[in-house]
Amino acid sequence: MDTNVDKKLLLQRPEFTINLKNILYPHEVRNYFKTQDIRKYCYAYWAHFPDGKIIMNIGMSNTANGGDRAYRKIGNIPGWGDFKLNGPNGSDMKKVIAAVEEKHNVKIHKDIVSFDFWDCTNVVNESTRKDYIVRKMECELADNCEELFGCLPAGNFKDPRTEFRHKGVSLPLFDSFFEEVRKEETIDS
Repeated sequence: MDTNVDKKLLLQRPEFTINLKNILYPHEVRNYFKTQDIRKYCYAYWAHFPDGKIIMNIGMSNTANGGDRAYRKIGNIPGWGDFKLNGPNGSDMKKVIAAVEEKHNVKIHKDIVSFDFWDCTNVVNESTRKDYIVRKMECELADNCEELFGCLPAGNFKDPRTEFRHKGVSLPLFDSFFEEVRKEETIDS
């Protein structure tokens, strides 16, 4: 994936889209992530209405079980009936839904929601910070959202750009500090 695409187009050009009306059970999303081996990704949730769409939330996931976060959030969107998730995991999505419904005076149901995402699993990380790639893209999505809509989504209670203060050290620079160690490891092997 090219993370240097035009910021004005990134949010409008998801790598993948899942329309929740086509999903019977929330765990199908988790299973998709597992079969595709997607572990690191950025995402955007949208609500679609006849007169347009509303961006509800943007974010990222950077774990070995990447699909678990999507599954938990999606399972907390109203409309799953007996298959809705209970418990604290992913319940932050209930706050996202409430904020979007209040701000835009709409009702959210899973059948009008799409989940866009960008797979960052195999993007080369250039930093000692392990979440650098997904944090960088999440910040680009936040910039993009502000450029397009004038604000972050109602469901983003924190600005991800303020959370991403320490960017780590570039790996080539970091490696140059420890060249002697790498040479010794090569000799000893």
